[in-house]
Amino acid sequence: MTISPINTASSMPIDPAPRPSRAETQLREAAQGFEALFIQQMLKSARETSFESELMGGHAVETSQSMLDRSLSETGASRAGLGLADAIERQFAAVLPRRAE
Repeated sequence: MTISPINTASSMPIDPAPRPSRAETQLREAAQGFEALFIQQMLKSARETSFESELMGGHAVETSQSMLDRSLSETGASRAGLGLADAIERQFAAVLPRRAE
């Protein structure tokens, strides 16, 4: 007795998810950018309150920490995030122009 494999790809109609419009894509990018900026400001404030010694201070260290904070905030906003970008996107999606289906 032979059992033939079920080919689900040919048995089910393909219904791709609708692609987001340009305005929706721009809204998502702006929302993530705002969340990244928010996270960056939180990291900057946290660094200013730390009790570090002057031994590790200096303009080069501050620049490096600023670049690290920026990178961390962009990564955090695009991956895990605080949910701020999602909330902003939901709020402003109501005012986007509707696409003709």
